Amino acid sequence: MSLLTAALTDSVKALALELGFDLVTAGPAGPPEHGPALRDWLEAGHAGTMGYLERRVEERLDPARVLPDAHSVLCVALNYFGSSRITVGVPALKRRMKGLSDNGFRESSAA
Repeated sequence: MSLLTAALTDSVKALALELGFDLVTAGPAGPPEHGPALRDWLEAGHAGTMGYLERRVEERLDPARVLPDAHSVLCVALNYFGSSRITVGVPALKRRMKGLSDNGFRESSAA
């Protein structure tokens, strides 16, 4: 990773944290190394009631299906412990995502 790339990644992560995301990471937009293991895990039924993990699995395993021109992806997380996902979590996430899009980032949700 070049110094410029590292600096840009750090500034993007700082922006996401400033917007209120609890966790943020960046990585390459290619297929993940653990892709086959995820597919096996899902096929074995280990997702249980987390059906959202099976939705759009092909996009999860190949981000280019969603963002063909992307070189990197940014993954953010927002905790909403003790709160309703619908009334608190989703609106808070949308506000923060707007902050990212206002700064030139394209949104794509694999959830």
